[in-house]
Amino acid sequence: MKVAPSSNLEQEKTERNKKEARHIVLVVKMANEGMLIFRDKQAKLILMLADGSKEWYLSSLAKSAAVTYIHTSRFVGRCEKLGIIDSERHGKIKRIFLTEKGKSIAQEMQSIIKRMNEVPVAVEPKPQPKPLL
Repeated sequence: MKVAPSSNLEQEKTERNKKEARHIVLVVKMANEGMLIFRDKQAKLILMLADGSKEWYLSSLAKSAAVTYIHTSRFVGRCEKLGIIDSERHGKIKRIFLTEKGKSIAQEMQSIIKRMNEVPVAVEPKPQPKPLL
């Protein structure tokens, strides 16, 4: 069943396309580990950890990034093995932070995002209504 496009639907589609065009997929080539691919959620977690003004724990990081706890936990575990993230245990609580390697990756992500924001996004022109006659 097809629905006739309305201006609101077209506007929502254009907005969605703008957001999709700005998705972050960062590929990092590492010497011995091969290549790492950071998608939106992973990039968001790394960038949040780069903010040194706050101490991050798994639960607070997951909640602030709007990512599930299990996704955050698995990602942090993989990054710990690669030397991107390090952690300290305080009883049941695990404080996490970026290593020097992680900080350099976060800086590169920030510079890419800055460059992406400088590039204008192409927006499709609205179709002109057809005359009734």
